[in-house]
Amino acid sequence: MTGRLTGRLAEGVLAVLLGEAVVLALRRTRTNAPPMLPDIAASLGAGAFLCLALRAEARQRPASRIAVLLVLAGLAHAADLRCRLATTR
Repeated sequence: MTGRLTGRLAEGVLAVLLGEAVVLALRRTRTNAPPMLPDIAASLGAGAFLCLALRAEARQRPASRIAVLLVLAGLAHAADLRCRLATTR
């Protein structure tokens, strides 16, 4: 039961992340701001890959699949940090 609950929680967080991406994209469109897709994708991608790894673990998927998702989360996080540092300089 706990694994199913954890998987559902991860799916709920993924849904919120998707909603956040849509809201951010619409906001940028309505304000005529230039698209910042790499920034949005990097920021939300890190969280999404972590949620996917959590979901995979809850569903007892192979450790190799979880490892790949965690590596992708780390790469997305690194890209997010790079975008953030570039905008502060």
